[in-house]
Amino acid sequence: MQLVVHLSPGDDDADALADVTCGRLWLAGAAGIEEQPGQLIATFASPDRAVAAHAALGDLDVELRDAPPAAEADQWRAFAEPVWVAADTVVVPTWWDGPIPDAELTVPLDPGSAFGFGNHPTTAALASRLRRPSAAARTVLDLGCGSGLLSVVAALGGARSVVAVDTDPEARAATQSNVARNGVTDRVTLAGSTITDAEATAPFDLILANVPVGVHEETAATAGRLLSPTGAIWATGITREQVDRVVAAHERAAAGLVPVETVDLDGEWWLVTLAIQRPSA
Repeated sequence: MQLVVHLSPGDDDADALADVTCGRLWLAGAAGIEEQPGQLIATFASPDRAVAAHAALGDLDVELRDAPPAAEADQWRAFAEPVWVAADTVVVPTWWDGPIPDAELTVPLDPGSAFGFGNHPTTAALASRLRRPSAAARTVLDLGCGSGLLSVVAALGGARSVVAVDTDPEARAATQSNVARNGVTDRVTLAGSTITDAEATAPFDLILANVPVGVHEETAATAGRLLSPTGAIWATGITREQVDRVVAAHERAAAGLVPVETVDLDGEWWLVTLAIQRPSA
């Protein structure tokens, strides 16, 4: 199915709104987005995902309609190329037949219809952070794993173990394939569909949460319980206005988590790190 978002071309902030809406559509699982005058047309691989996206963007003028044939929906693959997600890390489409950039870490990936190829600022920001030495040797929960890119990068970067969950069965299938493709099945476990499926393997030193604000709010209480005392949550997939909602959700959860870092990723998308605040020495 397709989701059509009607915009108002005459608005002064129309371009900014279109960019933010594109990001929201990608996060909702769009397989491809076409930008036309006054509207965005997002194609989804399944009706359920399109309906869920329709509900998530209910604050906008949106409508559902039948999608074109699958072959047309996959046309984006012809234009896909390697994506740098960190200074030393490049993601390469499995069907890419051009030159492969010289990188310390090369991640072959086929996202299928799942979110997470590295070309969204939130995905790239988390991948880049995972390449920092301080992120190695941690136990990681990838909440809303999408294509599995972040799980793979965490494992290849030295994480002791990674647990991945996603409500979308197609995302779980993509993650499983990409984990095997990158040879990290011994370190990445696909636990199930929801955060509660990861409880048996808690606590986690790091929770990656690149999800819409509503999911942050729904999972805050559980995430706080699953985090180790010295752990952190990297929460993104949100705009500046939504940072406060994420922080408030964790305050209500009363797990002692507070924002210790808030980062503007690109002027539209933000990341907030939550952790238990330690007394100053």
